[in-house]
Amino acid sequence: MYQLFSVLDESGKASSGEDITSLVLIVLLGILLSFLLAQIFIHTSQIQGNKKQLAINFVLLTLTTTIIIYVIKSSISLSLGLVGALSIVRFRTAIKEPEELIFLFGCITLGICLGAHFISVAIVFWAFLSILALFKKKFFGHYVISQGLVINYLVPNDNAALIENDIIKKLQDTKVTYSLRLSSKNLTHLEQTLHVMPKNKNEENDIRNFITQCPYLERSQIVELHNLA
Repeated sequence: MYQLFSVLDESGKASSGEDITSLVLIVLLGILLSFLLAQIFIHTSQIQGNKKQLAINFVLLTLTTTIIIYVIKSSISLSLGLVGALSIVRFRTAIKEPEELIFLFGCITLGICLGAHFISVAIVFWAFLSILALFKKKFFGHYVISQGLVINYLVPNDNAALIENDIIKKLQDTKVTYSLRLSSKNLTHLEQTLHVMPKNKNEENDIRNFITQCPYLERSQIVELHNLA
């Protein structure tokens, strides 16, 4: 393995055929490292939204950066051309969490190291980033502050009295803190939104099951609110 990395690191002195072999090995290594990094991101990240949709782009970002650096690393004219091309590109993707930026910059760093034939640096960097992500998940992953549940339901006016008798009574009996955020009534239906603060996971599951199993609710929706400390 060490000899393989030595060949890759010195591939600038190789012939054309060896350059192709070196490029293929670098691309395969980039795919492997970025794929593993994507899996670590999926299992350790605390961001909201579809993490897989973001992680699936890690491989493409790493490979694109690798090829760009591989091509322009020894050409000043190509480097200047890349700067000119990037100057007219506007990136409008909203990055909502710093954690997303860390992993995206991690993929770019992997691509730069691999494209410049710093194979050992790329592997060491990947290992450190992976270990830190797992460390963060293990020791800081529990710092998720629950902000309770937002419960929205729609009930016919004929059954509106059951809300007070069943749902509100259920919350009062379990001594859960709650507040009425919205109450809207028309000729046929009553719609209400409650903010509920369960004390533990068992209370939360109990409330969820009670709401979803209410036979007289035409529609119900439960959203969990939380912040990261």
